Amino acid sequence: MRVIIAPDSFKGTLTQIEVATYMKEAFSSVFPQAKVITKPMADGGEGTLDVIKRNVPNVKEVHTNVTGVLGEVIEAKYLIIDEDIALIEVANIIGLPSVKNVKENPLKRTTYGVGEVLLHALTLGIRKFYIALGGSATNDGGLGFLQALGVDLFDEQKEPLSIYNDALLYVHNASIEGLDKRLEDCTFTILRDVRNPLYGKHGAIFTFGPQKGIEEKDLPMLDRNMKKYANVMTKAFHRPQDIAKEAGTGAAGGLGFAFSLLGGKRVNGASFVAKQIMLKEAVKTATLVITGEGGSDQETVIGKAPGFVAKLAQKYKIPCILVSGTIEQERTLLQHFTKVYSLVDQTTTKEQAINQPVETLVNKIKSIAKEIIK
Repeated sequence: MRVIIAPDSFKGTLTQIEVATYMKEAFSSVFPQAKVITKPMADGGEGTLDVIKRNVPNVKEVHTNVTGVLGEVIEAKYLIIDEDIALIEVANIIGLPSVKNVKENPLKRTTYGVGEVLLHALTLGIRKFYIALGGSATNDGGLGFLQALGVDLFDEQKEPLSIYNDALLYVHNASIEGLDKRLEDCTFTILRDVRNPLYGKHGAIFTFGPQKGIEEKDLPMLDRNMKKYANVMTKAFHRPQDIAKEAGTGAAGGLGFAFSLLGGKRVNGASFVAKQIMLKEAVKTATLVITGEGGSDQETVIGKAPGFVAKLAQKYKIPCILVSGTIEQERTLLQHFTKVYSLVDQTTTKEQAINQPVETLVNKIKSIAKEIIK
């Protein structure tokens, strides 16, 4: 038996590399005759840098101090591939885990540091960028990011606005005269994990606002302001207003929209990572594929890493098992996965799974391996 283990991270508990390692150890302990190969996956969210660094040759890791999501100074990292491509992971700079209390001051967060990382890469001569967009703690439409690059934003009184997302409430005009001229020579490939537009019922505010601490009562007002912001920015950049309605512009709280203003091309993040780690070649020769993530639902099969793994397995008629912290919409998931397993079950509470992630995961994989042997 040849088993390919290709999970994403279990957010807040284990990285995808840790998950893959523990899955392999647990499976091999029960089924030692199986050949188990790990291919940790990502879809543009947290861990994308580590997955690429682990699998791609000629990669250099670069560190620089930038503005964190709350305005503090942090050390961020990005990768330079083949000496002329920068891979920037948004989650590494302004990720949700960096906010201890997600409900505290959700309108005092910024994407400014993402722009600072990009500027740092520009000073090294980089002009080709891949941007891993998933996992941000922000919902500002890329407002702070664009300010870092030289865009000026003003309220109705022509006063300059702050770099935090509460500035969305006051955006009235914008100027791109100060935009860094080096950006004209740059290309941006956006690795997205969702297809949401910038605003509207399925936009960044309504979809991602609650998980980032925004209260339900504030969602309609903030969404209206996001639409107004989009109109101001598309006018300033001389872009069609319809850009904000395109799939993926709402990724990372609207950073997808900001990169679109810069001419960015959006691609499926999981597909990009899979190509880099040669996942297709591994799956084609497998007997069984195992994937997973922290929580799975119908969104899993729309752009997320486990959904992409399942699609690849289906293509080559290889059984694919999903093992996640929690499972919702199981019937939908079973249309894509051979079997689905939740770490939270009749014997394990959600709190236990979070507090004892390794033990819980190992026990579940051992149980699955024993089922296979039978």
